[in-house]
Amino acid sequence: MIPRTPGDTDEAKRSDKKALEVANTARERAANGEDPDLVQKDAYSALGLSSPPITNLGANPRSNFPTEETDELFSLVSGQVSKVETEGASYVIYKIASKETLSEDSVKDEISRQIAQSKYDEAMRSINESAKPEFNEAYFGSPKTAPAVSPSASPHP
Repeated sequence: MIPRTPGDTDEAKRSDKKALEVANTARERAANGEDPDLVQKDAYSALGLSSPPITNLGANPRSNFPTEETDELFSLVSGQVSKVETEGASYVIYKIASKETLSEDSVKDEISRQIAQSKYDEAMRSINESAKPEFNEAYFGSPKTAPAVSPSASPHP
């Protein structure tokens, strides 16, 4: 993970360009088999940063990754490295350590949460689509007939 500086200022653009260059170099080094901890440490040093985060994320299901990245990440085989991904305020490079199919028992809670979230989302969508607000001019009056507030009028007696 390489921190980036998104923004429109010249300083932010220069900083972000440097971070992308460092990320591309880190990706090449990781793809050539270098130790991810050392690659991350060197990348942080090149950007003048200290305390790089851990590089081993452990086992993660597909749902823990941004949806636009999952097809690429889960098509890689053990030892392969992803392209440089842009995730918010970071450039991220993934190296696949291993792949395994998790047992149903180990993902049962996650499946239950996903089903509950899906049902909640569907219920909220249904509620939002069933209500069609309409402006009632007879009740509110047209904007042209709204009473004008006198500048000398005070809200307090």
